[in-house]
Amino acid sequence: TEAEKWPFFQEAQKLQPMHREKYPNI
Repeated sequence: TEAEKWPFFQEAQKLQPMHREKYPNI
């Protein structure tokens, strides 16, 4: 359900900038 996906989505949004810092070329 959407409610189950939401925390995962929030976590992904949070990790995305961190991932970009680590791997700027990807």
